[in-house]
This record gives sequence, structure tokens and C-alpha cells, in this order.
Amino acid sequence: MFGLIKKKASPLAFLKTLKTDFHSHLIPGIDDGVTSMEESLEIAKKFSDLGFEHIITTPHIYPGVYNNDPQIIKNGFEQVVNFYQKNDLNIKFSVAAEYYVDEVFLNNLKEDQELLTFGKNYLLLETAFHEPPMIFDEVIFLLKSRQITPIFAHPERYAYLQARPDMAGEFLKKGLVFQLNYLSLLGYYSERVRDVAIKFLKAGSYSFIGSDCHKPLQAELLSSPLPKKTLDLLSEASFLNPSLK
Repeated sequence: MFGLIKKKASPLAFLKTLKTDFHSHLIPGIDDGVTSMEESLEIAKKFSDLGFEHIITTPHIYPGVYNNDPQIIKNGFEQVVNFYQKNDLNIKFSVAAEYYVDEVFLNNLKEDQELLTFGKNYLLLETAFHEPPMIFDEVIFLLKSRQITPIFAHPERYAYLQARPDMAGEFLKKGLVFQLNYLSLLGYYSERVRDVAIKFLKAGSYSFIGSDCHKPLQAELLSSPLPKKTLDLLSEASFLNPSLK
């Protein structure tokens, strides 16, 4: 009977090793993230309490859904920075974006328009959930030709990769870098997402891990105990988050 009880452990020591969280939505009112400065501050304080020293927030750029551009995002970012400073929050705060891969994004690449990158010229990408875009290979090629490394947000959440996990290896060979959503490991999205995340984690597919934090509740969940086996896998992985510090 006792063997059926999964041992759980605190992730706090592991989280402190990351130093930097990227992939979050902490600029109010421009996407499906926080709705107020107060929510943004609450989340940032939680990250600081967890031992993070740097937050890179990444609003959606998704034409027709979240019609953001670099200037809109930068303006919102400056307002958040000012609010944090007024409230004496001592944490490094930067901005990039999460780009939806579609024809608009492809055209922007071809026209060499400004992109919100971070770190060592990384760029965060997302796609539709049910099938990969036909233009994906061309997008990856154009980004690589500009010496930009594309980071694929939460691959474990895409239905097409859940159905064909072997496709992950093909994407990695083409130059995509994978980012794990931490909450996937808690079963926050679904058990299926959690299982695929663990499969990819065991295979060493992930280079980064991020919170994908939209709401204060998600920030609170980051300190939830994890199965010890899962926490061991995380601790053994070589995540590159500290290099973003």
C-alpha cells in the first residue's frame, strides 16, 4: 500500500538554481496575461521570493488576436518598470515577445522587421495547437540565417506532438530549441501534457524551462511539491536559464 504513494518533494532549491524566468505575460491589458499592475507586481514579488533574480516577460504577438508590435510592448513594459520601482521591487525585469508563427510573421521576417529577442539572440515561438504550420521550416531557416535561435514554447502542449512525439526529434535537428512549461509537470494543463513533458524531459529535449505565468495563481503553484522522480529529472537536466541572468 505504501509503495503506491508517490513521494513528493519541494522544488524550492531547484527553482533557485534557475536565476531567470522567461516566458510570462506580465504587461497588463495587451494579451491574455495579467489585467492590472497590481497583479503583475504580485507575481513579480512571488518570483523574487522564490529566488529568481531576473524576469523576461514575453507578451503574445498574434495578429488578429493580440495585435501587438514591438512599440506597443515596449511602451507597456516601461509602465510596468515604473510601477515596480515605485513599489520598491528589486528584481531585474526585461521584455521580449512570444511570436505566433503564421504568414504575417513570415512576411515580417522577409522584410527584416524588428524582433524582440533576448539573451544570446533567442526568439520565443508558438504555433497552432493541432497541426504545425506548413511554413515552419522556412521560418526556422530565415531565423537561423539572421543568427537568431528559435525557442519553441511548451512543445508538450501541442496535440500534433502528443500524437507524434517522434516529430520532436525532427524539430530539434532543424534548429529549434525546446522550452518546458514548469506547470506542465504539475498536470496543470492535463495528465497527457504532463506525461509528454516527462517523456521529453527524460529524452533530454529541453534546453530551457519557463513559468508561462499569466495569473497570480500560476505563480503560487510554482512552489507546489513535485513527485520526487520528476524533481530528480529536473535537477539532472542542464537548463540554460542561468545564462540569461
